[in-house]
Amino acid sequence: RAVVVHWTANDSQEGTYQYFYAEENPGLSHGTLNVGSQFLVGRDGTIWQLMPETALARHAIGLNWCAIGIENVGGVGGKEDLTKNQLAANVALISYLKDKYPTLTTVLGHYEQDKAKQTDLWREDVPNYYHGKIDPGPTFMKGLREALTKKGLTFL
Repeated sequence: RAVVVHWTANDSQEGTYQYFYAEENPGLSHGTLNVGSQFLVGRDGTIWQLMPETALARHAIGLNWCAIGIENVGGVGGKEDLTKNQLAANVALISYLKDKYPTLTTVLGHYEQDKAKQTDLWREDVPNYYHGKIDPGPTFMKGLREALTKKGLTFL
């Protein structure tokens, strides 16, 4: 029903892949099940599928049950530095996903999860399990909104 767009907060697609690859991460605060996402987009716009689109990934608290995650390499130090190639790749990927899954209605940046709490997309049963995010930033999301206006998607 939704796509959540992220940045990796690092500058390496290989590093991100290796981080996500491990099934467990003992450094996490709520259990050891590692984070993951369905897609990763490199700085040059290359798209890698990390897991099936229909598999539940752990990328956005409260939204994992209904959302496909797209990670974009970048955002080191909170800097909005995603590239034009990444924007074009995200537009193409989200368009593909919308065509493939007509029930996909909503696109949001990870930083917009507070808005998602006010919708029927949000489901979280662990009290106080939440972490505010800033990715991928309003500039990137504005570009997605402008490019995808004709796809019939809702942006939070």
